[in-house]
Amino acid sequence: MGLLRWAPPLAWMGVIFWLSGAAGAPEATASWNFPLLRMLLPWAAPEQLAFVHLLVRKLAHVIEYGVLAFLWHRAFRQSGFAGRGMSWGAFGIAVGYAAFDELHQGWTRLRSASASDVMLDAAGAGAMLLLLRVGWRSALTFFTGLLLWAAALGGTTLLLLNLALRVGNRWLWISAPLGWIALWGWRRWRRRPAFLLTPP
Repeated sequence: MGLLRWAPPLAWMGVIFWLSGAAGAPEATASWNFPLLRMLLPWAAPEQLAFVHLLVRKLAHVIEYGVLAFLWHRAFRQSGFAGRGMSWGAFGIAVGYAAFDELHQGWTRLRSASASDVMLDAAGAGAMLLLLRVGWRSALTFFTGLLLWAAALGGTTLLLLNLALRVGNRWLWISAPLGWIALWGWRRWRRRPAFLLTPP
């Protein structure tokens, strides 16, 4: 039973190793990602779809290593480790494996190694461990606010940019104001008295 607690992080490392080969090459992921993106974003130009595909691939790095850090953190905790040691141990293993993974990609025909991807992987692992430290509720509150501010400010910036360039984007006239309304509503909800936020 003691060895079983190490199985999930080791198995996930195996999945990452498999994805760092031909299965995770840009051409392989584009074969299923592009049709899905065309369905979700029918108005997007091929260059925009290629950019979103790149973003999805980079987000996958963050998620992969966030999961890896979580699994190692849990394995250490189940083995009796406590305090910051298990967080630093999980982070060190995740970053070390990220570097090894990029070297492995450099050895394959279809992939290339990238130091920036190691930094992305480290950011994903660090974000997960920080989330575990501060708690899900605090992290959810922080990221909700961050996303709403990004939606409101980002949507407004894009709208102003499109107006300056005289590019028509009707959906921005809806999404930008909705971003500000959602942000206003969320901030107002957070200011409610504590007894109204506590379920009976």
